[in-house]
Amino acid sequence: MGLPIHLVVAVNHNDIIHRTVQSGDFSLSEAVKPTLASAMDIQVPYNMERIFWLLSGSNSQETKALMEQFERTQSLHLPKELHSKLSEAVTSESVSDDAITRTMARCWDENKYLLCPHSAVAVSYHYQQTDKQQP
Repeated sequence: MGLPIHLVVAVNHNDIIHRTVQSGDFSLSEAVKPTLASAMDIQVPYNMERIFWLLSGSNSQETKALMEQFERTQSLHLPKELHSKLSEAVTSESVSDDAITRTMARCWDENKYLLCPHSAVAVSYHYQQTDKQQP
């Protein structure tokens, strides 16, 4: 029931969400890496606690324990069941600065529309998918 959607998380080189979706590794990198999509240059995404809560079936105790472990150790490997639910619900992609600039140029060439680097992160994923579908 409802609209059958599949969420995509496209991120820059600061890819904690991508690593979490792909492998269950929710841990800090050594440092934030400056990128062209600077508003996305973060270490800790503010919304992951909510996502963990939703995917755990609103289990606040489990979510609290996970977030407390993360706060203590700055590292967390998601429980197998939670990671499985996350990877079923969300697809992710990490986009390099080079891909950002190529995407901005392509969008300009094809549409005469100048994307900001942040929008180019998302459009880069879109281009990858549409290019795969073309013969």
